[in-house]
Amino acid sequence: MGGWRWNTFFKTLAADFAVFGIPNIIRLAMMGNSGGIKFTLGGFLMFSLLLPLQGIAEEMLYRSYTMQTAGNWFRIPVIGMIAQILFFSVHPYNIIGRIIIALSALLYGLICVISRGIEASSALHILNNFTGIFMAGLGFGSIIAEQTVFDSVFVLVLKLLFFPVYPLCRQKTSLV
Repeated sequence: MGGWRWNTFFKTLAADFAVFGIPNIIRLAMMGNSGGIKFTLGGFLMFSLLLPLQGIAEEMLYRSYTMQTAGNWFRIPVIGMIAQILFFSVHPYNIIGRIIIALSALLYGLICVISRGIEASSALHILNNFTGIFMAGLGFGSIIAEQTVFDSVFVLVLKLLFFPVYPLCRQKTSLV
């Protein structure tokens, strides 16, 4: 697309926060405090700076590089989608978590195809990581490899709710 589309990124980040972030934060807060704040000031600052870069880097690696490369090598775009799902699904979770990660990879890939870039999927990926890690660091919820069906389905449904919202976030382009 000729560079990073900041307008698209920030619009989708705001929409993702409303559709995904707020409900996920509420769910984690309702679970109750799991033992106090676990962040140090340095840890909080480090995660604040690095989590957005990590989400964008994963989108670049899996959706931008792997999906496009495999799709181009085999000249079948769906092969690229399958490759990025398989590579992304190596997260160290139980079987429920891996299934949800695979479905999330499919959603991120579809968002990339629909939006013709990684800005929208990066925004959703960043918020997914931010809400889980920051809420756990603040003492609500936890980051564990054993994912529950309810929590996983809840997060997946929130990600699916992004699809009807995305058209409102698209950057207008001219044909001239």
